[in-house]
Amino acid sequence: MKLKTLLTGLAAVAACSTNTLRADVLKTVTVTMTAYTQNTNNDNGTVDTTANPLVKTYNTQAILNLLAQDKQAEGQWGSSVFPAGSKLAATNDAWVVVDSANTVMADVSDILSGSSGGNEVLSGKQNDTTQLASPTLNTMEVVKITFDDTAIAGGNNISFYLQGLSTKTVTDTTPTSAGVYTETQTGKIMGAAGEGTWSNSTPFVCSGNMTTTAKATFGQTSIPGGFAPASLAGYAATLKFGGKSTIAITWGDATWGQTGTGSDTNADDYCAGSYAYVKTGPNTAHITSSDIGMLSWLGTTNVTDVDVTFTSASGGSLTFWSENDSGTGPMTLSHVSNLVPATLAGKTIQFYKTPGVVEVTMNFTNDVSFTETKAGIVTGYGTYTLTQYSPTAAIIQQNYTDPGDSGAVSYAEVVFTSATAGRAFHSFYQSPAYGSNPDDSGLGTFKVQ
Repeated sequence: MKLKTLLTGLAAVAACSTNTLRADVLKTVTVTMTAYTQNTNNDNGTVDTTANPLVKTYNTQAILNLLAQDKQAEGQWGSSVFPAGSKLAATNDAWVVVDSANTVMADVSDILSGSSGGNEVLSGKQNDTTQLASPTLNTMEVVKITFDDTAIAGGNNISFYLQGLSTKTVTDTTPTSAGVYTETQTGKIMGAAGEGTWSNSTPFVCSGNMTTTAKATFGQTSIPGGFAPASLAGYAATLKFGGKSTIAITWGDATWGQTGTGSDTNADDYCAGSYAYVKTGPNTAHITSSDIGMLSWLGTTNVTDVDVTFTSASGGSLTFWSENDSGTGPMTLSHVSNLVPATLAGKTIQFYKTPGVVEVTMNFTNDVSFTETKAGIVTGYGTYTLTQYSPTAAIIQQNYTDPGDSGAVSYAEVVFTSATAGRAFHSFYQSPAYGSNPDDSGLGTFKVQ
């Protein structure tokens, strides 16, 4: 076969083409599951009677609720639920939760995973030149989906799997003279079966169904101007290179903010700065970005060049290079709403490293002054600035003037996932004049009151 289409755990549909660059497609996943747990029994001395199994049913929303609670326990999400309209989705590299606009809110690949068997049955037609389905290719294989959050402290402590026969269909339209084609992907596992354990270690058996759907347009567009946007302002992107963690970037008019996702605590993945975007063709662009060097080594900036090829309005691929790193990988692109408040005056922000436990509280008296408290005791005060770098990312710089920390500087990158909550990455410099590494840094969440 010239083309093998894989759907690993309903999480990866990828096709290789000699003439077509295919972007990572976001696939919406729906789940229904019924779990059966052993019920009690009674022996009257003559007959031992066991009651019907205890039954629990789960749909996609119930799975999303479990994932939100787990992400909150990890300090990666500020609520026990995801907002209305959220969807479970999968890319070639990860399981994610997205909002109604398909913006990634949480990477849940540490909880959900999938694998497929070694045998695949393929049927349908494929174009010898474009390597696309002509118009449809079908595959059948055994797929296993695993949910396991038992490694998360304070999580739901549930593990289970479902395994069954997966059938997948890929349909491609005939490319236009400009190379434009639309691909539709569908997959399903009907009548899957498995087993697992509840949080109290009680075993259960389960059955269920899963489906995935995706549709995207690829290739050079026939619309004048192509897929490359005129500006990146108001856009968000998720990127992943090799085995590294997925990173998320959002852009303002001339500035940007970048964060890690999931449990990523690598300081190099959290930064903000300025950028220049140049559209070099209908479907290509070049980005030059410079970070402001404050979350890993104060004052040390890093300039990165990026070449982007857009294969649809929602993504493509990129190649980047800088002094310290380089890589190539897929990119998903979506619009993002402005969530950063215009001012913090009169507001209080509580920062959490451990879910439910307030690490520090910042009281912003006005647009200039702040007071820091821990467990109700004042531990610092001084002046601050709030600088917005993208629709969702801002930097709070605090200059301490209290006797205990006089001259110290703190930077917190705050990334809003809602108008009042989000993720934060913090660095504290006791002696910034000497260009020291941060004395204290870490990933957590925050709430604005």
